[in-house]
Amino acid sequence: FSGPALAGTTGSHGNEEPPGVGSLQLVLRSAAYRLVHAGQEVRIEMDGFGFLEQPGRAMLPERESLVLLPPGARVRSLEVEPLGTRELPGKYRVVPTPRLLALSSMTGPPEVRERQEAEWSEAHRAAYADDGAYPGEVARIVGSGTLRKYSYVRVAFRPFSYPAASGRLIHHPRARIRVHYTTPEISEAEARQAELLRLDTVADERAARLF
Repeated sequence: FSGPALAGTTGSHGNEEPPGVGSLQLVLRSAAYRLVHAGQEVRIEMDGFGFLEQPGRAMLPERESLVLLPPGARVRSLEVEPLGTRELPGKYRVVPTPRLLALSSMTGPPEVRERQEAEWSEAHRAAYADDGAYPGEVARIVGSGTLRKYSYVRVAFRPFSYPAASGRLIHHPRARIRVHYTTPEISEAEARQAELLRLDTVADERAARLF
């Protein structure tokens, strides 16, 4: 996990949903960025962001955030609305993500390394010949989980899109997301257990740091 955690205070729960169904809306924001040129290629560096890790494809900023959900909530879907989108002037050759060096390629026979290099080269060739926007989604759900009474979802935000073949670089400084979720109907016994969980403070200190 490489990014911040976002609680409901930065968004608002939908109040027109039927019982057992809800949504949480908030805005993800990018940070200051730098275009670092190296020869004919450019590397995008953004404060507080890591990178997409798809070997051979453009190395673009990405950050994962934890979004706090009601106890027991289960995610249904994610709506994403990019805000303030603009295309940077000029054409760019974004540096590709390097291949991942497996232990077998360093200690095994040369043909293992050669095969991995060939696979990276093919992935790189195909990616940079494609003019579809990469990545295809400005934000997406990459996981979910619980921390005792807390439920959360992990959302990855990608503030740049890159149609590689044409060299266009598109910046999405913000994205409004709405996380749709369900809260299952529970029995009386489960309701008592839920109340006990609500009173459970064991994870509060850790949650305060995360959320």
